[in-house]
Amino acid sequence: MATCQGFLVGAGCRQELYDTDGWDEYGQKYQQRWHFVILVLSYGSYWDWDLGVPVLVHWLFAALDDIFCLFQGTIENIAVLKQQYGLHKGCTEINIIIEAYRTLRDRGPYPADQVVRDINGKFAFVLYDCSNNSVFMATDADGSVPFYWGVDPDDRLVVSDDDEIVKKACGKSSAPFPKGFFFTTSGGLQSYEHPLNEVKPVPRIDSKGEVCGTTYTVDAKAKKDNSIPRVGSAADWSSQY
Repeated sequence: MATCQGFLVGAGCRQELYDTDGWDEYGQKYQQRWHFVILVLSYGSYWDWDLGVPVLVHWLFAALDDIFCLFQGTIENIAVLKQQYGLHKGCTEINIIIEAYRTLRDRGPYPADQVVRDINGKFAFVLYDCSNNSVFMATDADGSVPFYWGVDPDDRLVVSDDDEIVKKACGKSSAPFPKGFFFTTSGGLQSYEHPLNEVKPVPRIDSKGEVCGTTYTVDAKAKKDNSIPRVGSAADWSSQY
């Protein structure tokens, strides 16, 4: 495990990685591995030359095999989860997230919503699996950690703890990541507090009365029909990744 000291990981044809304070080892080795996700996260302070803004926050980073994970916050029931996933006492929150994902991917004894719901605490995390180009990310039910997402002009998912960065990169598709939700490449955006309900997009209106993006909420009247595959739309881009 390592503590990330400030970085931007780019994907696809664009190579936007800035090595700072010890990130050479990971950045140079894995720069080509993130295919459609851009992460802009940091610990300490560094300057993003591309966007011309400083970035400041504390995230933990860990890599295991082809899995890369970033985590911020605390897990209150860490001892229970260590026992549940067969981890030793020295493991940290980020190890739990990776093992929970591996269990979900390889064995799947629990539905994804239960895996996230079992995590008690204040947190945000984003995980990328290079072996199958999959993303797994979530925030706690109170939105304790700033977390924003959007889609850039090249149709790539952008994730950051800085809303201004996402706004500049994604324009009107930028939005806060919804509280109490999780996102997977296979299942799209879902509520882990209300897993049986559909998710509906809601336009965000700024102080001038103009639409400035989309947020998502639980549709209390619509239950999921698991026999029908999820279908994306131009308005609901969250199901495309």
